[in-house]
This record gives sequence, C-alpha cells and structure tokens, in this order.
Amino acid sequence: LLRWRTRGAPRARYSNYGYALLGAALERIWDAPLARALHAQVLAPLRLAGSWLDTPAGVSTGASTVAAGVLATPRDADGAPVPAWRCGVFAGAGGLRGTVADLLTFCAAHGGGSAGGGPGPLR
Repeated sequence: LLRWRTRGAPRARYSNYGYALLGAALERIWDAPLARALHAQVLAPLRLAGSWLDTPAGVSTGASTVAAGVLATPRDADGAPVPAWRCGVFAGAGGLRGTVADLLTFCAAHGGGSAGGGPGPLR
C-alpha cells in the first residue's frame, strides 16, 4: 500500500474539474442554470453589464465585435481567426468573460470597495 505523506502545509492546486463541479453544485444550490444564477447573484449586483458566462448566442467574434470592444477575436497559432471556445459543462472553470472595465469593478469589489469608492457588495 502507498502511504500518503505531507510535509508542512498542503499546497492548493487548481483543477478545471473542481471548478466545473463547483459550477454544477451552484446550479443545484441556486436551482437555476449557472449563467442565470451568476448574473443574478454576482454580475447584476455589481452592475457588470459587459460580462457573461460563456460566449452568448449572437455575439460574434469577428471584426465588428472587436471594434465595439466586446470580445477579442480568438486566433490559432498562425494568427488566423477561429470560433470562440464554448465551455459547455465546464463554464464554471473558465467561461466567465467580460470587459476590462467590468474586471476592474469586480476586483475592486473583492478588495473591500467598489470602483466608485463605496463599500463593495461582495463581503
């Protein structure tokens, strides 16, 4: 039999499977699809109108969308445009997308204050 040995504090490790499972668990807890629940619980309270879970239907990743500043065009190793990656059941592990302004607001809320300097709603 193998023995499990640890020295010092255990190290945390990132796991796509763990975050995908967390997304599925949150759907059960909130009794709603993850995209809708995340919007209601996090995105809407922070007024993150430029953020969404996975690439929403109807959002192009072509030049017109890039010009509007919504999504950068994904590209392959040779620089050719490719379709945006759809996370599906792994949306909890990396499907959240948004604008830089929304990211700054999200970070400010986690730091104890909002982008406007007031108290943050995520405490």
